[in-house]
Amino acid sequence: MLSYYLYKLHFSGPVHIGPDHGQSPLESSMTTMHSDSFFSALCVEAARYGGSEMVENLVDDARQSRMVLSDLLPCRGEELFLPKPNLPFVQARVEADSENRKEFKKMRFVPISMWTDYCKFCFEEKPFPLKKCKEAMQGFSYPDQRQRVAVEGSEDPEPYFLQATSFPPDSSLYCILGFDSGQTRSKWEQLLNSLAWSGIGGKRSSGWGKFEVSSPDPLENHQVLHAGLSAKDAPMWITLNTSLPTDEELRSIAQQSSYLLCRRGGFVDGEAYKKRTVYAFSAGSCVHTRFEGDVLDLAPKGRRAVYRMLKPILLGVFK
Repeated sequence: MLSYYLYKLHFSGPVHIGPDHGQSPLESSMTTMHSDSFFSALCVEAARYGGSEMVENLVDDARQSRMVLSDLLPCRGEELFLPKPNLPFVQARVEADSENRKEFKKMRFVPISMWTDYCKFCFEEKPFPLKKCKEAMQGFSYPDQRQRVAVEGSEDPEPYFLQATSFPPDSSLYCILGFDSGQTRSKWEQLLNSLAWSGIGGKRSSGWGKFEVSSPDPLENHQVLHAGLSAKDAPMWITLNTSLPTDEELRSIAQQSSYLLCRRGGFVDGEAYKKRTVYAFSAGSCVHTRFEGDVLDLAPKGRRAVYRMLKPILLGVFK
């Protein structure tokens, strides 16, 4: 049985979070970060201080489910936001609503204070205050585009654009981590606090991506999250992170799932070669049966291991 804690990351400046599609990665920046990217950043930080042995220890924690983590998700003040569940019967109903169809499609997150209302909208077809939900996310973050100049050898300087994400003082990102023991928690919290100084995302050498971590907040203080994550049985589960069932699990749950896929690829940190690309479930994917997932080594043949954590953190959804 895992104990869950919530951590808020308050960024001191811009952060560049590369897009899923892999095209022109410098010219756009995401608002949130996938859990597997965040896990990789923690492993890189661990390698600096403890070498490959410490990294293997972290990977073993993940493989044995002694630790799980969510995506980095939006929060504003005391308000947390959850991924909008990908429910096909709701999408079909929204398609018939010509007045609000586009706004519902644009909506990516649901304020946790409105989560019960949204579940009633989904399962009982009760009205949902879409306008209020939209207003809650307005101005949460803003794109921060800058022009840079690339200078390579004797070639002429070549200008290019680089985009980051910046957050107003009341906005930040949060993650949920679950631990099997106090010892595991202490180890990962030390690493998280160390990563805050190094930063996450791209262009860290320019000081981007640095953050302060809030004190751990036990999930017992958040009723919706605590009830959903501690549930042993639920009619439906949504993923709060980037995850992927094993091949065997996928065969058994594919017909009962409604998932969004995201491309997971990119270059290895500090190296000139790419990881192997996989497609994983995005946060907000819905399944009727829990799954375990795995931690994959996606390094090209003959290269050092490159780990991608695709173990799920599942929130029970009740009608």
